[in-house]
Order: sequence, then structure tokens, then C-alpha cells
Amino acid sequence: MKPALLCLLTICAFAQPPEPQVWNRVFSADGQKLTPLPYEKVKQSGKKDHREAAIDGPQSSQRFKQGSDPILVIAYSAGNVPTSAARLYRMSKDTNSRRVPLGVWAVTSGPQTQPGAVPLKMENYGKLSKRLIVPPNLAPGEYAISNPSGSFAFTFGVD
Repeated sequence: MKPALLCLLTICAFAQPPEPQVWNRVFSADGQKLTPLPYEKVKQSGKKDHREAAIDGPQSSQRFKQGSDPILVIAYSAGNVPTSAARLYRMSKDTNSRRVPLGVWAVTSGPQTQPGAVPLKMENYGKLSKRLIVPPNLAPGEYAISNPSGSFAFTFGVD
């Protein structure tokens, strides 16, 4: 085997995915590049019987093409966290905001079968980070990944 090819194979075998340099932020991974997802404030609104979690603005600035299956990565400052630490929601939208019923937003464990909740899995990605695995072929729309407190979200859209 030629020395150059052997060297290339050795480098590839030890290549590590990029690690987030900021804790508790969700990034989109594209090769060796990490791009932070928008971090947006979540507000509670509505009346007693119909409360919602809402994010201002009609859509996220982070866009993915339908069928692209984005690679989403996070490194938690708390170390090993339960898979329920991050939750994914499909938001309904109007001209000024994106919304999901508050009862759906508050789901923290168990099967997420309520309208608006989207299954999200987590696996090890690098030495310190986790990959958030979204279902394949997400439908077009607006999505939010909540932080454990639910007061902020990392947002993206699928076109």
C-alpha cells in the first residue's frame, strides 16, 4: 500500500466529529462546521382553558430542506442527562408567532403522542456531546427544541 494512502486512512480512522464550544446550545452539524440554531424566548399566553407556548415571529431563520435529516448536536454542562432533557415540537404558525398548546409543551417524559409533540432520540456524538435524532423526513413547518426549563427554545424550519 502506498504511504500516502496509508497515512490518509490512518487520519480518517481517528477523525472526531466537531464538538460544540458552548454548553447547552443546539448546533446544526455540516461536516466539520457547527452552526448554532436560533435561541428564542418562549412566552406563555392565552386564557385559562386554552394556554399556549408561543415564540415571536412567523418563522425561524434556520432552514432545512425537507428530506435532509439534519444533524443536531448539543453538549450539556450537567454531563450525562436524560433523553427527556430536550423535547421537539411542531409549531403552528400565524403571521406574528409560532405556537403549541401549553399541555403539549409541558410534556417531559413518556410517549409523546399529543398533536405538536415530535419524538426525539438522543445518542452520543463526540466525547462530550449528544446528537439529537429527529424523525426522518420531517414535514414542512416550524419546529422548536425546548431547553429543560421550557423558557427558551432552539428553532428551525423545514421547507
